[in-house]
Amino acid sequence: MTVPALDASSAAALRADLEGWSVDAVGELLGDRATRALGREQVLPALVAARANGDRRAVVTRLLMLGDQVARAEVDAAFARIGSEGLERAGLVVTQGQGGYDAVRATVDLRPYAAAVETGQVDW
Repeated sequence: MTVPALDASSAAALRADLEGWSVDAVGELLGDRATRALGREQVLPALVAARANGDRRAVVTRLLMLGDQVARAEVDAAFARIGSEGLERAGLVVTQGQGGYDAVRATVDLRPYAAAVETGQVDW
């Protein structure tokens, strides 16, 4: 197994693609019921909610957080800067073919985090 690694330009592209993907954004996307179920490690309600929403944050959540297979075209649209090829080079996903409908699956569980610190709220 390869340890995921990003060069500086790929890291900057990924950071830009993840802009706006936060704990609060995921909560808004999934809704209260699915978010609470996810807290109990019940993924299905979150998958249903995320699949019903076609925006970029839903694709990012499905791929990186919920372990869903996502079509390459959706991944390339959601990660416009790094793309599925850049994610694969970084070791963050594996792909099955080069077509737009071919599956992309994350190799890592990547989630947004938030914390309250002395200077206010921070999001990672």
